[in-house]
Amino acid sequence: MTTPNPSSATARALVWHGDGDFRIQEVPIPDLQNGETLVELTTATICGSDRHTVLGRRNTPCPSILGHEGVGVVRATGNPDLQVGQRVAFSVTSPCMECDRCRKGMTAKCRNLKKTGHEAFDSDWALSGTYASHIVLRNL
Repeated sequence: MTTPNPSSATARALVWHGDGDFRIQEVPIPDLQNGETLVELTTATICGSDRHTVLGRRNTPCPSILGHEGVGVVRATGNPDLQVGQRVAFSVTSPCMECDRCRKGMTAKCRNLKKTGHEAFDSDWALSGTYASHIVLRNL
């Protein structure tokens, strides 16, 4: 595995705290786990679902880093199919690849499905949204 930046490295993220409260925060870049990839984001778009979240029409954990559409450059990876420096675009879904549904090829119905830009900031996947300088992608 190519290791991420030193443990003192941080990403900058626009963290949504609800009710129109967005804050730019420094977020530690975690050590990568098996199958994870650190991507430095170069492009992020605003999706209608993000607008619905901010307007209170869609339920999303709060605080969180929103955004699930992006393009970036691989900075570190444990995926043998990716190389540091490679440009990538990615899917909103992050299936576990281990449950019965994933093994049957039904990854969109994963029993443990997580989504970029939809995870709680205080979870084990804080850098999950595209409104940040970096994102950690799982099972890419």
